Parts: sequence; C-alpha cells; structure tokens
Amino acid sequence: MARWGDALQLRETAAAPTDQQCFYLWYDGQRLRLCRAGDRRGIYLRAASVAPRASFGGALARACGVTRARRPSVLDVMSGLGSDGMVLAALGCSVTLIEQHPALWALLDDYLHSQSVRKARALLADCWGWLAGQGGACCDTLYLDPFFPPRAKKALPGKAMQYLRELTGQPPFESENLDLCLRSARERVVLKRRLRDPKLGQPAWQIKGRTVRYDVYRAIGVG
Repeated sequence: MARWGDALQLRETAAAPTDQQCFYLWYDGQRLRLCRAGDRRGIYLRAASVAPRASFGGALARACGVTRARRPSVLDVMSGLGSDGMVLAALGCSVTLIEQHPALWALLDDYLHSQSVRKARALLADCWGWLAGQGGACCDTLYLDPFFPPRAKKALPGKAMQYLRELTGQPPFESENLDLCLRSARERVVLKRRLRDPKLGQPAWQIKGRTVRYDVYRAIGVG
C-alpha cells in the first residue's frame, strides 16, 4: 500500500463505496483490483492470461520485431492494464509502460511487484508530454494500444474495456500523436487496431491476428 500512497492519497477502510458510478481500488491482501459499487471482483491483469500469449511466432511479437535472437526495447505508451506489454516482457524485452491514470498505474505497479517482473517498469505520466520531453528516439519499438475507433455495434465490450473507457475517457488517437511517436522510436511504431478499422496514415506493413491487426510504421526518430 505504501508504494501507491503518495500518488493516490490512499486511506484504509473496510467500507466499499455505494455510489454506482464510483470506481475504487481494493487490495485483498494478494492483489490490487479496480472495482465499482456492487462489483468487488473488479478487474486486474491475470498472470494466467499472459503466459499463453508469450510466443515468438505470435502476431504481437512479430509486429514488434521480437525474435529469439533479438529482443528490442519497447515503450508501451498507452498501457491500460498492460497485458500486451507484459507479454513482450515475458518474451525478454525491456519494457517501459506509461500510464497517466493513477489507478491504472497502481494496478500495473502491483502486477510487476506481485509477479516479480524484472524486465518491465511502470511510469505515472502523461505519455505525450513525456515523449515530447525526451527530445528524440528513446526506444527501439514504440507500441500503441489506444481505444479502438467507435463503430455502430450494439454489443458491449468486455467488462475490463468498459471500465477502462469509462474511467479514463480517453480521446480518440489522432495523427499528430502518431507523428510524435514516429520521432520517438529508433526502428518502428506499432499501432493495434481491429481488423476492419480504417488505417491511420500509411503503415509500412500490417500483421493480422484473428480479431485485431498491427499496423507497423517505420520510425523517423533521431537521437
């Protein structure tokens, strides 16, 4: 708890909020969860969901340039729950996860400590301001997993995605953000999209999975 106290201004209490619109963090002695009234189970990154995806032949690894012989440094600048970043760390990449919402950063930090992840670190920062302050290329691969563009579909996304979208109110990913990313990587920028989502700019190539694709852009970073 002390690790998150300064950033979150935490206080210990046994009573959960009753306001249905209120999110809160709950530590059960084993893990930190993001919960809301009426849902004590909440959401968090499950280690069991990371290991099965840690494959060098997977679409994520191939898009990010990860092989058995080469493990690039990765900057995951819109980390959320950090599932993709943790997969890359499990494959041996040095991963920096940047998250601007304190509650989500705390979930990331808790996962790194509870699972003894040595190849990743989580920073609490606005990613665009942080990147602008670097003054040039600061990683081999810059990875982006923003909210997918809205579409006319009645079915709701999973609980984790609903919570993240409602909690952060993250705006759409814009082309100027991509330009900054291209200047901040040494080799490539990888943008995760749904298979039928429109392209942003002109990716050099795409790698497609079963439900998502990875648009890969050649970096123009300096430094």
